[in-house]
Amino acid sequence: NFKLIKVDAVGEIICTNALVRATFSRPVNPDSIRVSGKNDSIGLGKMVNNLLEPINLSYSLSPDKKSIIFETEQNFDSKQKYVAFVKGLDLGVTSFDGKKLLKTGCIDTNSSWNESTNSCEWSYLTSDEICQVNSIEINPKNATLVVDDLQYWQANAYSAQGVLLNNKSDWEVLDSSVLAIVNPQPQPTYGVTSTALLAGTT
Repeated sequence: NFKLIKVDAVGEIICTNALVRATFSRPVNPDSIRVSGKNDSIGLGKMVNNLLEPINLSYSLSPDKKSIIFETEQNFDSKQKYVAFVKGLDLGVTSFDGKKLLKTGCIDTNSSWNESTNSCEWSYLTSDEICQVNSIEINPKNATLVVDDLQYWQANAYSAQGVLLNNKSDWEVLDSSVLAIVNPQPQPTYGVTSTALLAGTT
């Protein structure tokens, strides 16, 4: 089954620079994602006078293709309610192997199924604060590679309160207790070199 297993952002007092993301149990078929303004399969809006005002949206996929990142042109307005959705059934997001998102696949407890739009929805309330990056989470936690393997890592920025952020930040890891490159083969080693242990932009 194709399930929506985690959504961000959720709750109240959410940073205005929070990241909105939908994470699924299987890789997503990018051809099923539509944000053109007509028959959109994902969307985001701000509540204004009890009406949902759509926000211009683009998107990207995580390296494992299991997460859709909702990308907006600017940070969210302060002290506002926002609603995000992922559409299911025939006109909705599908997995790479063609599975549809059904009502039973809307399993994150912070989300709910909207019968009138056949979509899985979640909401959050913003604070008036732009949060600073407090930590960087890197996934997967570890990987075993052979010669010529290519491994992608996903780096996510979080606030001190644990809110996923959209901040563009340069960072690097220099502490070998945090990251170590281990060669499981006898000497000599092949291609295991590093000037900085790990670095990037998220």
